[in-house]
Amino acid sequence: MHYFVARHSASKQIECMPKPHGGSVLGLLPPEAAATLLDTAPRADLDVFLAATLGELLRELERRAWSATVVSLGSEHVDQALVQRIGEHGNAGLLILTAPALSLERALLAERAGAAAVLREPLTAQDLRTRLEGAWDEGREVRIPESASTEEGDDA
Repeated sequence: MHYFVARHSASKQIECMPKPHGGSVLGLLPPEAAATLLDTAPRADLDVFLAATLGELLRELERRAWSATVVSLGSEHVDQALVQRIGEHGNAGLLILTAPALSLERALLAERAGAAAVLREPLTAQDLRTRLEGAWDEGREVRIPESASTEEGDDA
């Protein structure tokens, strides 16, 4: 299976500036799924880096933090242990898995790895965009506001 490297920037902002509606996405995907991600990028205001190899994906995870990481379970050398390792990595952001076919085993793997979704390949731009935009709205963690009594210094 062949992969390709592509960089796409949907905005002219400097990379270190916070983006109000977008994010950075790291991907290891077959060419058709990669093309869908690149097609989704401008409409979702995403900066995308597609790794050509698993080694490149792992180096990029070490190099910087990503808003989301999208990995195809059909990629060469991607197995359960690796998916869990990626899911636990602090720089991976939201994990989205893709697969040529869906199964209970893959759904359970996604749950163990903390993945937000397993999407069937070929990907549709709408499904991918919905998952990614949902991540920006919801985030990986939900903050629970402190109660009014705690803010006022009361012991409740």
